[in-house]
Amino acid sequence: MTQAKRKKIILEELAKVPILEIACNKAGVSRMSVYRWQKSDHEFAKHMNEALHGGKDLISDVAESQLISAVKRGQISALIFWLKHHRDDYKARLEISGELRHIREEMTDEEFELFTETLKLAGYSAEDISSLYQKHDKS
Repeated sequence: MTQAKRKKIILEELAKVPILEIACNKAGVSRMSVYRWQKSDHEFAKHMNEALHGGKDLISDVAESQLISAVKRGQISALIFWLKHHRDDYKARLEISGELRHIREEMTDEEFELFTETLKLAGYSAEDISSLYQKHDKS
């Protein structure tokens, strides 16, 4: 079997079931071969990515269909799952409460000098630093 034929089988199988090991077994190739093809053949890599997404979409459709059937049969776990994922009233929530306090402490002269020196080292000019302090004093 030619490499082109094996690549075609890989893509067809991934579009049905997005599991590389299954596709490799059907095509009679190793995973390493497929990974090498992906690296060396950008067109194949693109088609492989599309096939994987298509296969995942297909499996998701099947799963959703089964879930809807289970909901219609009244299976409680299916009902709960559906409601949690499709209705805002049933979604899990985390409530956070508390209070914020703003504590403003004045810098000591030593801290002020260190801060000014840090700003200079960060590339601020004396004018920039002066401007920052003027804005700070107004607040």
